[in-house]
Amino acid sequence: MKYVKFYSGNLSRSVFGIISLLTISVILNSCLDPVSPSPDPGYLAIHLQASANDNVITIAGITDTVSKQDHFNITVSEGRVVRKDSAYSNLFQSLAEYRLQDHVYNILKRNENESPVDYQIFKTELPPGDYNEISFAMTADLMQLITSEGQILKIPIKLPPEETPLIKFPTDLTIKSNDTTVVNLTIYPFKSVSRYKDSFRFLRKLEVKSVKQP
Repeated sequence: MKYVKFYSGNLSRSVFGIISLLTISVILNSCLDPVSPSPDPGYLAIHLQASANDNVITIAGITDTVSKQDHFNITVSEGRVVRKDSAYSNLFQSLAEYRLQDHVYNILKRNENESPVDYQIFKTELPPGDYNEISFAMTADLMQLITSEGQILKIPIKLPPEETPLIKFPTDLTIKSNDTTVVNLTIYPFKSVSRYKDSFRFLRKLEVKSVKQP
């Protein structure tokens, strides 16, 4: 039978020595263990395009069809995407942008083939994961139309007094490392304009047309 041999001396010093050795061992092991690298980021691109079918408006008895001379400038800013755990990331217009800025887009602008211009309003690097909401501010102040007779119509437009510039889109999407998820939004320019007494209000008729996952 073997017996445990006890050494004489101060018990507290022995205990302290054992604790010290264990602490050093834990530190050494933690230093030797490889650190898991963070996953590579993915990308979110958000596009905005006017509906090709919403191209006729009647104002003050004058009917106008969209032409290349027409302007309806909207201002987009303060983009944000929210993760399912409520954490969020800011959205920037491009990968070269690092601070929130206002950007103006003419949603009546046409390509050479008369199709509405497809604007990329955001492209941002994001941590991989599941997200469920996109939001950004959108405002307008003036729509200018040139009729077929050459008459210029300048129409001041503002948000309804009860609305804030921020609009939210509940949207389920997944960001994967080194891949790009694309969200396509459709805006209805003329359906977004409503006359109220002697003014016109910007009702912001938008919808998520598609979400293209990698």
